[in-house]
Amino acid sequence: AALRSGVPTVITPIAFDQFDHAALVMDSGVGIGTRHISKLSATDLASALTRCADGKAVRRKAGALAEKLQREDGPGDAVRAIDAFIVDEVKTGKWRANFESQSRRMKELKSRPPPSCLSWFARMCCSAAPN
Repeated sequence: AALRSGVPTVITPIAFDQFDHAALVMDSGVGIGTRHISKLSATDLASALTRCADGKAVRRKAGALAEKLQREDGPGDAVRAIDAFIVDEVKTGKWRANFESQSRRMKELKSRPPPSCLSWFARMCCSAAPN
């Protein structure tokens, strides 16, 4: 919401994808991504907030990103993507064929006995594509 409104953002990651979001904000120059919140001092947080509030470059970049985000038609794009999937994949039977093929392959793999403890060594020594 902050980026869509053109306001630089400060991300203090705690878990999961928040670290990626912090890196993206830093890389794009539209905000500050800090270290894990448990390792963040009040001084560090104050500095990040000040840089976002006073930094002309970060405010300009956040404004430019907001204009771009506001021009997007998110719901319309989602509807078009779902419609294309239904028309191109579901109605043609491509999705079902792929699903059934993957299901057969998984069933086949599950029916095999587990590899021996040295099978990785044999693959490394004897296979053209060991991975």
